Amino acid sequence: MSKSVGKLPDIAKLFSPRSVAVIGAAPLGQGLRGRILEILRAHPYAGGVHPVSRTNAEVQGLKAYPTIGDVPGPVDLAVLIIPATFVVEELRRCGEAGVGAAIILSSGFAEEPGEAGARMQA
Repeated sequence: MSKSVGKLPDIAKLFSPRSVAVIGAAPLGQGLRGRILEILRAHPYAGGVHPVSRTNAEVQGLKAYPTIGDVPGPVDLAVLIIPATFVVEELRRCGEAGVGAAIILSSGFAEEPGEAGARMQA
């Protein structure tokens, strides 16, 4: 007998996004922030890819937007490649912009020594 778990969340925006915003995107050669966008663009993907960068108007040949709120149209998935101290606020902005799912690639949470990162992670 199976338990009723109620309505399950829709995870299609995570696994089959129609559009992706890469928050913290950077030009090629700028570490993980540049590599993630490069890898995403190197694979066949029919959806929209939108770099979000506070410092670049264009990233790897794509128009970049200063904030997630400036990206035109709906964004299903946000990939955050930013320092841990900015993650909570950026997730709030994503929620306000209607982003349905997020992947966080960051350091500075519980893997760091001390209590601050663990508190932020919790």
